[in-house]
Amino acid sequence: MKRKLFAFALVASLCASLFAGCGGSTDPSASAGPSGSEAASPTAQESQEAAPGGERKTLTIEVFDLGVESQLPIGDNFWCDWMQSEFGDPNNIDLEFMPIPRTEEVTKMNILMSSGDAPDIIYTYQVDVINNYIKQGGLADLGPAIEQHGANIKSFLGDTLEYGVFSGTQYVIPQKRLFTGIVGSQIRKDWLDALGLPVPSTKEEFVSTLQAFKDNDPAGDGRTIPWGMSADLMTQGFYSLHYTFKQEMSEEDFYTVNPWEQPGYKDGLEWVNSIFSQGLISPEFALDKDSSQLKAAISNGQVGFYLSNVGQYHHASSPVIASLLENVPEAEYVPCYPFENAEGKYPKLMYYPYGHYLMVPAASQVVDEAVMFLDWMSQSEVLFTLTSGFEGENYEMKDGVPVDLPYEGEKKLSSDHNNDYVITLNGRDIGDYEQNLDLRAMGHAPHEQFFKDSYAMAATDGVLDPWSFTGFQEPVQSEAKYGTTLNEKRNEMFVRLYMCTPGEFSGLYDSLVEEYMEIGGREVAAERKEVYQRTMG
Repeated sequence: MKRKLFAFALVASLCASLFAGCGGSTDPSASAGPSGSEAASPTAQESQEAAPGGERKTLTIEVFDLGVESQLPIGDNFWCDWMQSEFGDPNNIDLEFMPIPRTEEVTKMNILMSSGDAPDIIYTYQVDVINNYIKQGGLADLGPAIEQHGANIKSFLGDTLEYGVFSGTQYVIPQKRLFTGIVGSQIRKDWLDALGLPVPSTKEEFVSTLQAFKDNDPAGDGRTIPWGMSADLMTQGFYSLHYTFKQEMSEEDFYTVNPWEQPGYKDGLEWVNSIFSQGLISPEFALDKDSSQLKAAISNGQVGFYLSNVGQYHHASSPVIASLLENVPEAEYVPCYPFENAEGKYPKLMYYPYGHYLMVPAASQVVDEAVMFLDWMSQSEVLFTLTSGFEGENYEMKDGVPVDLPYEGEKKLSSDHNNDYVITLNGRDIGDYEQNLDLRAMGHAPHEQFFKDSYAMAATDGVLDPWSFTGFQEPVQSEAKYGTTLNEKRNEMFVRLYMCTPGEFSGLYDSLVEEYMEIGGREVAAERKEVYQRTMG
């Protein structure tokens, strides 16, 4: 079957169509979940075959160690015990959870895969990692196990399951993603009001506003940073910005010509360079590898505008905006994405309808059991309990939505509603888009409306990044070979091109792009074109 290819043009209506199909077969009125402390999801006997006899198996599952305060002790908490009792014991399987630091996941997993010590269920967000494992023969074929044990997986994912097929083999089970908007960009409304300025809606207005922030120094004492940026957020912001400069191209070129060589890409980078050269961007952003300086500057009331994930610093788990309001009570950010293209639209990156990619190492002795576990976790009742807990303890129902209660007992959910453990779903799904959005907004209390407004902006005029696309029907081997090197080079290029003098920009751009193409970029682009033409053209 030829895999569906998302259109490369602006897809403003895509989000709505995706959301309409995100509820699965769950009726909101019937998805209130278990009730009371004795409630439980359907047992594995009800969703799988009868519990097997014989030797008891052990299934090891990767868990991202996010390093946040609200994260429960990994592998030693009520929810791990609950999964053991609901799935493990009925199937004669012991569940073990292996923590992998989120910031080191690729490095750590590569070591574990090489030594044969990787968990039985692993996952990553990076396509080049998948390609590398496939090239090395490191992944199990999940197709037969899905056919036998994966009825819930197939109904839960639908066509999205196709994105896990490479060279005709189901190596990957994609995680279902409910919300596909990414980019959050916001501006200090109180500064605009003080200066008598509107929220900018064009690039020209935006630059004028940044200059007004610099000239009038609303933060005081020369501390104003018109545009706050950090090293780990620079590429995220620019990946959206550069689409506003790109010119028309064919679908094939969109997916196969390296972005550095696509028409308009250079213009976008040069535009950001000009803004930096005017002193309107954080002057030492390249040294801020973990955004700690940016977070501190926002908290201290110094930043006029910044780009991030949608609602990232307004989330209840983040101290950034809470600290800002303690320091500057009148401070207010509002959504602002003033980067229009030639057609008057505001293109920005959006996610594909999947999150991370779930895999089973070829060395695993429990491939069937791994798929059984993922199938069990793909049931709406199981997902509801894992993400909401128990009614009357973790939540109460209001208008069909589980509203969190201030519960601190042993059944307390881990960070972001057990996000550490709910590996088949990115988000919380109770069967209705608006209710799902309400759930997500609740995580940003007391800034729910800010989040909804930000998400509406993020979901408008979305484009899909072709270079994070897993839709090719076979691995692009050169991406596995050169992926890490090219990513490192790309980040270096962004820093140097943002920070060089305007007079140096054009020559430096051309020389850096040539270096990039020489160390693997040209080979990757050529192979992508060959694979595209053979499998999708």
